[in-house]
Amino acid sequence: MLRHVERFTISPDGLVHYVTYDLRRVSGTTDVAQGAATYGPLIEGRAMPRLLRRRIHKRDGRILAPDAASNAAQDQSDLSQLEQGDYIEQVTEGHALPGDGGQLVIDTWDLLPERTSVREATIEVSRPTSLRLALWSHPLLGAAEQRAEGASTVSVWRIKDQPPRRMEDGVPRVEMGVGVSLGTQTWDHVAAALDENIRALEDRDPYMTRWAREAAGADRTPSPALLERVVAAAGKAIKVAGGAELSDMAALLGGGPQRTTARAMIELGQGSRSWVVYRALRELGVRADLAIAETEPFSSSADFPPHAGRFRHPLVIARLPGGDVWIDADVEGPPLPPGRISPELRGRAAMLPGGELVTVAGTSGETGDEVDLRLAVDVQGNATGTFTILLHGRAAQALSEAFETVVGTARREMLRGVVLGWLPWADVEDVVVSSTEGSWEVALRAAVTIHGFAQPVGKDAAAWTLPGLEPVHLVFPRAYTSTLGASYASRGARKSALAIETALQYHVRRRIELPEGYAVTRAPEGVRVEHAGLAASRKGSYGAAIEEDFALSLPTGTVSIDEYKAFVERVQAVDSGFMAGIRVARPAAPARQAGAAQGPGAAGGARPQAPEKRPQAPEKKP
Repeated sequence: MLRHVERFTISPDGLVHYVTYDLRRVSGTTDVAQGAATYGPLIEGRAMPRLLRRRIHKRDGRILAPDAASNAAQDQSDLSQLEQGDYIEQVTEGHALPGDGGQLVIDTWDLLPERTSVREATIEVSRPTSLRLALWSHPLLGAAEQRAEGASTVSVWRIKDQPPRRMEDGVPRVEMGVGVSLGTQTWDHVAAALDENIRALEDRDPYMTRWAREAAGADRTPSPALLERVVAAAGKAIKVAGGAELSDMAALLGGGPQRTTARAMIELGQGSRSWVVYRALRELGVRADLAIAETEPFSSSADFPPHAGRFRHPLVIARLPGGDVWIDADVEGPPLPPGRISPELRGRAAMLPGGELVTVAGTSGETGDEVDLRLAVDVQGNATGTFTILLHGRAAQALSEAFETVVGTARREMLRGVVLGWLPWADVEDVVVSSTEGSWEVALRAAVTIHGFAQPVGKDAAAWTLPGLEPVHLVFPRAYTSTLGASYASRGARKSALAIETALQYHVRRRIELPEGYAVTRAPEGVRVEHAGLAASRKGSYGAAIEEDFALSLPTGTVSIDEYKAFVERVQAVDSGFMAGIRVARPAAPARQAGAAQGPGAAGGARPQAPEKRPQAPEKKP
């Protein structure tokens, strides 16, 4: 990027006028395919952009003004004549007004996408001084230059001679771009929009009254049993679940007349189960609230402007006399029982229609996935045994959904992938589903063989090393094993906060039976890491039969830059402790003969020595 200029002018009446100029050079074939496309600012409101000029400057001095191909299947088709070393010049202009809620949110271009360097770039924002808005800029832009022009305040960010940046993984989505984000939106406005959206979905339909009473049965006393019956009925009525109708995006960017009802969802068999459960509980006289939870970490910066798309997953909170019960029904497969929450949502923030932010927490005790591994090692070092797993969370939900359509050999391979996600080097001889069909949890049982499970040590192979356990295991849709360090701490230092988007929670019991005469000579040290963001432990007893217990809990969340170094140290401690091997001594080989076992010179085993032959002197010739 040789030169880039963005200028935004916000007038007192809310009208936004912006002009952008962009000049960049295409350096390689990848840039020809990807780096040529340039996008304008993202504005949550009513925007009308217009492309004023786009030209291609050739190396031989030619200037092309390409025309967009009509009905082209590929975007940016007017750049089909682009070649390596060409220059692209683009000028855009646009106007925007606040959205239906009267709020305005602006995100500028990402100045440093992948494989991009910047020679000179400027972002300028002029706004009324009296306008209150949240403002965030990427650290690479530095501090803004401020100046006053009458009743307006002008902020300018500059960046010069910036090489391609190191792209970091695990960065919150809203903080990935090197740009400026500003807006008048507040979380109170988001809560008001959610409340209006819920009111727009309300209806008074006798059909829902009859359906709720049939689902509840004869006993309609507010109780956990009543919740279970209503949730099960909603799961049978709605096979394709989704909560898009209740998200903040639908509330902020939607609007207009009522588009759906709980009755329509039941008759179509698709929609939000949470809304159906909420309506049914209200019909039965049970106090209930809707809580819209975030599905991924938001910004780690306190001054980041609120954006649509943070709160997307609806949950129901049933207010029973014995306490609140959370219901997570809009999942793949059958809905979760009342009180159980998907591990990916546990600990995240959720917004109530009144504006209150609460932390998602299920009322039932959760231990994550339960794994039981029983192996018997023979004298050749091969292991055979059984593998049993009880899956919870998104993997179990996705498997339950797949069971509706995947059958035969494809299902068998899918189940084998679950086993290989824990034992990547195993031969899965047989695998069956032991849980009932339509269950929210999936139980598998497999017979496995692991060739070369015990690794010989030394030239004489007088000892074995039994492997530990990799900390990271993902089983669906693709089997994957790794370490925490490789997944979350592959960089020694970071410039952005680390967002953990995949929850890991499991408990593994492992039993290894050794051959007769084999004994453990060096056991791994126990591991115990307890922290708000990470908890792990390894313990066991090491005799003729090795009994070990592994437990790991890594919830989703955000690790700030200040806490990253300590997080890396804890992660490395877990990796070292979990993967530490077990040293096993093999029994001495039986002697072929007693004398051979005692060795030469031993009592009762000495052999007669033959007379020593001395070399004779050569015969002298006369």
